[in-house]
Amino acid sequence: MGHMAYLVMFYRRDLFSALGLAPPDTWEQLLQLATNTSLWTQAAVVNTLGSRAPSAQASSGLGAAGTRPAAPAFSGLCLPLKANCTGAFLLMNIWASLTQYLGLDQGLHFEPLTMQPLVDSPAMDEAMRLYARLAAAASPDSLTTCGPLHPAFLAGSCAITVGWDHYFSYTASQPVSGSVGVAPLPGSTRVWDRQVSRGSPGSPLRLCRGAAGLPRNADQAAAIHCPHATPLADGSWVNQAPLSQFFYTSM
Repeated sequence: MGHMAYLVMFYRRDLFSALGLAPPDTWEQLLQLATNTSLWTQAAVVNTLGSRAPSAQASSGLGAAGTRPAAPAFSGLCLPLKANCTGAFLLMNIWASLTQYLGLDQGLHFEPLTMQPLVDSPAMDEAMRLYARLAAAASPDSLTTCGPLHPAFLAGSCAITVGWDHYFSYTASQPVSGSVGVAPLPGSTRVWDRQVSRGSPGSPLRLCRGAAGLPRNADQAAAIHCPHATPLADGSWVNQAPLSQFFYTSM
C-alpha cells in the first residue's frame, strides 16, 4: 500500500523548552534563530545528549582529503539540501507561502484562468533569496546531505531540520529519541500581489491581513486579505503553504 508524506519542521523540544523558545512561525524568524550563534553556544552547554554530529566528510561521502570543513559541535539549523533530495520541496513551500494566500484554487505554477506561468515572478525571486539565506545559515554539510533526517539532528547536535512527517519514526532509535518536536513549516507575513508586475512602482509583496480586526496603520490598510492566515502575537498575520500542496506517495 502507498502512503502520503508531508514536509514538516523537526526541532529539539527539550532545548527549546530550556531556552524559552517557540518554533518559528515565519521564514525570517527561522533565519534569526539559525544565525543566533550565541544562542546555540548556550544550547550546546545545556544539551544533555552529549553526542557530536558526523563530520561533513562523513555525511557527504568525501574522504579525508575532502575540502569542506567539519560540522560544528552544535548547529542551530541543518538541512538535507543535496541535489535530488528535499531542497526542491522546501523551495516550493517557501514559494507557495508567498504566492497562494487564497488556497489551492489560486494556483501556483500557473494562473488557473489564463494558464500564465507564475515561476518568473516576484514571489519566486523572494523565495530564492530566502532559500539561499537558509542554505547559508545551515550547517556546512547541509548541501551534501540527504537522508531520512539530517544525521546531526538525529545525533542530537542540531536544533532544527526539515523532513517528511513519517521520518519521525527514525528518531526512536537515535540519541535524539524522546526530545523531538514537530511543527508546520514556517510561512510568510508578505504575499505577492498578482496585480503588481515586476518593475511597477511599489513593492509587489504586500502584508497579509486576516479577517479579524481593523487595520491599525497604513501598511495594514494596504495589506492583502489572506483568509487562511494565522495571527501572530505581534499583530501580524502569517500565510503558510497549503499542507496538501506538497507531498509524495510511495508504494
